[in-house]
Amino acid sequence: MLNGGYRNTQYRDLTGIIRFDLDLGEYIDGLTTSVQGHISAYDKNMKSFVLHNKWYIFQPASTTNRFIPGPVDFSQIGIHNLSAGYENIQENIDLSSSYQLNWFLNYEKSFDLHNISALAVYEQASSNGKNINGRAEQLLSSTIDQIYNASGDTQRRWFAGSENQFARASWIGRLNYNYSDKYITEFSFRYDGNYKFAPNKRWGLFPSVSAAWRLSEEKFMKNVNWLSNLKLRGSYGTTGSDSGIGAWRWTNIFQKTTGYVFGNSLNDGLLPGAMPNPNITWSTVTMWDVGIEYGLFNNKLRGELSYWSKIESDILGTRTGSTPTTLGASLPAVNYAQRSWDGVEVNLTWNDRVGEFNYELYGNLGYAVDQWDLIDEPEAYTDGTYKDNWRSALNKPANRVGGYISKGIIRTQAELDALPEGFTQFGRVPILGTILFEDIRGQNYSEGPDGKIDGNDWTYLSDNGIPRINFGFGINSEWKNLFVNIHFQGVGAYDRMVRTRNGGGVFQSDRPYFSIWAKDYWTPENINAKYPRVSGAWMEPEYGGGESSFWVKNGSYIRLKNLNIGYTLPTNLYNGLGIEKVQLFVNGTNLFVISEFKEHDPEQETLDSYPLMKTYTGGLTINF
Repeated sequence: MLNGGYRNTQYRDLTGIIRFDLDLGEYIDGLTTSVQGHISAYDKNMKSFVLHNKWYIFQPASTTNRFIPGPVDFSQIGIHNLSAGYENIQENIDLSSSYQLNWFLNYEKSFDLHNISALAVYEQASSNGKNINGRAEQLLSSTIDQIYNASGDTQRRWFAGSENQFARASWIGRLNYNYSDKYITEFSFRYDGNYKFAPNKRWGLFPSVSAAWRLSEEKFMKNVNWLSNLKLRGSYGTTGSDSGIGAWRWTNIFQKTTGYVFGNSLNDGLLPGAMPNPNITWSTVTMWDVGIEYGLFNNKLRGELSYWSKIESDILGTRTGSTPTTLGASLPAVNYAQRSWDGVEVNLTWNDRVGEFNYELYGNLGYAVDQWDLIDEPEAYTDGTYKDNWRSALNKPANRVGGYISKGIIRTQAELDALPEGFTQFGRVPILGTILFEDIRGQNYSEGPDGKIDGNDWTYLSDNGIPRINFGFGINSEWKNLFVNIHFQGVGAYDRMVRTRNGGGVFQSDRPYFSIWAKDYWTPENINAKYPRVSGAWMEPEYGGGESSFWVKNGSYIRLKNLNIGYTLPTNLYNGLGIEKVQLFVNGTNLFVISEFKEHDPEQETLDSYPLMKTYTGGLTINF
């Protein structure tokens, strides 16, 4: 084992939950309480004994399939180390523990037509963690896996570590009142505390209220026979968010620097971090919605229609645009920005029976847009310096698609000759088979062409960087002992950039060991190709390796997300065996997709990321 080195990882995990429930109805009718505690502890110890290993350059045996191995070229053998230039021993230790305590107080009571329920909750949670890791290099022997076997030179040893803490607490309350199932109202609140904020800014109160009116239960609606249910509802609520807020920003923090040289020694140093802001606190999410729920024809047709709006205010951000550049310190983050969302949702369900065939058809659709209502920007973004304020994020969605405007591939010599004299793209003279970009701006984003393509010509191409429409539909059906469930899912109003893990766009390289992704690329014999020419260039936009409208595609799709088919065997086959039900089933997910987006699966993150997988499952369920 030691001849080849090893990595040994040991884990220990302890989790415990305890709960007590108590009925207090003897003292107050309808009152119950419970207490629940959860504790966990975890540690990991990883030790690596890293030795040199021999390696050789892979030689393919085939010119058409580079994955077929050829004979070993012993002249190419070398020494390879998995993590460093020296054989070494590494140790990594992780320690963590956490707990959460919850106390619940419930009350439910009915008085004639009045129904009251209430809930009070206290929640407290905390966690601690520590990481210690180090390495000792230049082993004296390749057979001893102990740290004393390494060099004592301080240049051959290093040690690092970190600690983290987390704590929060919440008081939660809810009161619900229902009169005769016609008038329903509810009030709730959260009073949250978080360690990320200074003591005087630690707690935030976030109330919510909702109400509903079931018109179908009113006497004046009883004669409307085709109306089974009609309810109007509305809600207004707030919640606190600490998303994106780092700990200890409210106080002075220090960070390690490269330090200074004194004599012949290099000394590390500490440098103050960003200016503290003791007023950092929660951002507040405020949301309201109004809607209608209905059921028609003895509830065969059911549906919902709602309109909602959400505003997140006091978002933490750095005011870089309005702060003078002469300030000699890192800026603190402050609660100032605001973002809003508006949307509509529709749900429809139809269920019926035809003979022995039962079925339910359903569909849902949601549409939402967002924008920045308040965000700090340089004056040039807002005072009209740039035409149409195209650089400003104000009143624009957070997810926009940007890049260069493509005019297509330069396919012929005539198209190349028609370009203005001296025209360049990123400092290079255009050649046949490359992408031509539109010259829209000059130096410092001045409007109008300047005879060259550079960073000034980058612009926003679409506001639909995320799907604005999400929908789903399907059927649940049953005939005798057979059932079939089909679900489709999709998105719309979505523009996405074809990209790889290197960034936007796709470049194709002719260098050894790089495969050609798309065969339909420009050559003198294939001037009408779909993609630009292949080159050894790395991420050069004219060869496809950059964000541009050439790669912006319609990302909308419809996918058969799930197909489930099952059959319940007749009970007379297993009567007397103590078996209640036997069911056979097969299931498939992501079976096919319909989309204009052809470069890869429309839900796949990048061209070279892990693809969305189809799955097929079959089984037998037996209930005793």
